[in-house]
This record gives sequence, structure tokens and C-alpha cells, in this order.
Amino acid sequence: MLLYHPAFDINHCVFRILRLLTKLPFDDYEIDRIRILDFYLLFPQEISKMKFPREMLAAKRLIADYEKRYEEFNDPRRIFHQLESFQTIALKCLASYNLIDAEHLLQCKVRRTIMPIPKALQETIEKANLSDARIIDLLTHEFNSLDLCGDNGLKARTALLEYQYDPS
Repeated sequence: MLLYHPAFDINHCVFRILRLLTKLPFDDYEIDRIRILDFYLLFPQEISKMKFPREMLAAKRLIADYEKRYEEFNDPRRIFHQLESFQTIALKCLASYNLIDAEHLLQCKVRRTIMPIPKALQETIEKANLSDARIIDLLTHEFNSLDLCGDNGLKARTALLEYQYDPS
């Protein structure tokens, strides 16, 4: 039996990353940050399991209706690590189309270029972002404001990646 899941579709991963990059401010982003945001865009029900800072608890309540919307799985960290190769290929694909900067990618950073996204794709991205506006806003504003590293960083709060050995 052959089953399809968007988690393991490189084209869908490219689409998700573009959805994030069109809403994030123009800046350099760590690959791990983009990977975490992509994971939560794909599995928004997992957001409720992370440790929210006190000032973001109201935002956590706004996504409560996503908790039962998708499938459940026992080990989100395993799924996150399985996604890594797909996310890496998707980022390289975006760099090959000059939608993200290839030089920055070599330095483990993601930076959107000024290359315009094709109109039909841009319209599809906008439509998808509009239908998931609460999740996109949470990921690209509140989550983006958190440090990536450290005891209170995004890695620690999500428990998707090790953070204890990160440089301070």
C-alpha cells in the first residue's frame, strides 16, 4: 500500500518554507529556526506541547482548534529528524532557483533574495497563509522573536533539538 504524506514531499516542503519566508521579515535566519517553524507549520497540533513563555500564553490558546485537526504521533522528535533531509533538499532547491541566497545557505543561514516568486505560486502562498493566518502569525512573529539557543530558546522550548551544547 502506498501512502502519501506532505511531510515527505520535497515540493510541499519548498512550498511551506516559501510560505514562512514570505511572512518573515527580510533577515538572516538559522537553518534550525526555519526547520522548527516548518515542522510546526506542517504539524500545528504539536505547538500546544511546547513550553510557551508567560507572555505568549494567550497566543497558545488561539491555536487550540488545531489540536484535533491532524493526526497524532508518539515521537515528534523522531519525525522532526526524519524531515531534515527533505528540508535540506528543499533549501538547496530554493537556492538553485535563487529564491534564497546560496552563499548564506553555505554558512547555515537562510536569507530570501529579491528574486520574485512566480505570480501563480505567490497567489497560492497567499491563499494558504490566509487560511492558516493564526498559525503563520504565531510562527513568523511570536516564535521568531524567541532566541534559538539557550535555556529559554526555541530549541529548548520545543525539545526538537539539543541546545545544551550551543554556544552562549
